[in-house]
Amino acid sequence: MGLDEFWNGATIELKKGAILARAGWRELENTASDLLTIKKDDSLEYGFDVSVISEEGGRFIASVESSLYDKIKQLPKNDSHLRSIVIHMLCVGFMNLAKDYKNDDSELTNFKGIKLELKNKDIKTWENDEFNPNQVACYFLKHNIKLENDND
Repeated sequence: MGLDEFWNGATIELKKGAILARAGWRELENTASDLLTIKKDDSLEYGFDVSVISEEGGRFIASVESSLYDKIKQLPKNDSHLRSIVIHMLCVGFMNLAKDYKNDDSELTNFKGIKLELKNKDIKTWENDEFNPNQVACYFLKHNIKLENDND
């Protein structure tokens, strides 16, 4: 596992809460909340606008019109409509990522793991001309549609 001979047979006392190791966990697993921050924007008249910011390794910021933001906040966390809105925001974010960072995304270290995961699944990344931001958004956060007669 990369540990050298020094540690073989050693007894180590670990205190509760001690950090044993650190790693780039974002490279292995991402969630919508890792990628997207939603904030109210009173200057917007309609809908939302998604930007890619490079601070802290990069993420999407969705600026949302105030009445829509208030309604979004009222939806339960597992609501399918909320999920669809977030998928749409992610799609726009990935579209902007492809537009603004296609040739150089080196400052967006948080997206490194996402790119690796997509490549491992043979899904085109934002570097590719056939990149499909909607497909990628739905890969990370799938649509859930519950039918009235659906008992699952």
